[in-house]
Amino acid sequence: MFPKRRRVMLLAEDRGTIVGGVHLGRRGTLSIELKPEARGRGLGRRLVETLEQAAVRLGHGEINHGGVTENPRGFYLRLGYHGRGTMMCKGLGQSAVRRNPDGWRRDLADLRARRARRLADAGQRQ
Repeated sequence: MFPKRRRVMLLAEDRGTIVGGVHLGRRGTLSIELKPEARGRGLGRRLVETLEQAAVRLGHGEINHGGVTENPRGFYLRLGYHGRGTMMCKGLGQSAVRRNPDGWRRDLADLRARRARRLADAGQRQ
């Protein structure tokens, strides 16, 4: 299903304490957990959206979430997931990165080159 079968994990901290996290497993399955006091502030949405962006960069075309209970089902529907019962999924769409999974290397090299130019320009001004 996924070309590289890579995993991604993101954590959220509040004053040095982990309050939540999201994980994309090898088969493109999303898992999210937030402490109750961290819910309702948009943190879960931001974690899932960031995870989706990372998944696209790694060449994943779809994310699924099994075991969605009735309460968070609305959360996933608002984020664009669909499905029946407890299985929900979301297509991540086409992007230049998805067509070329190694495009991130070129992007990183470009960022490094721009940073080197900025540092060189700053050194010449002094």
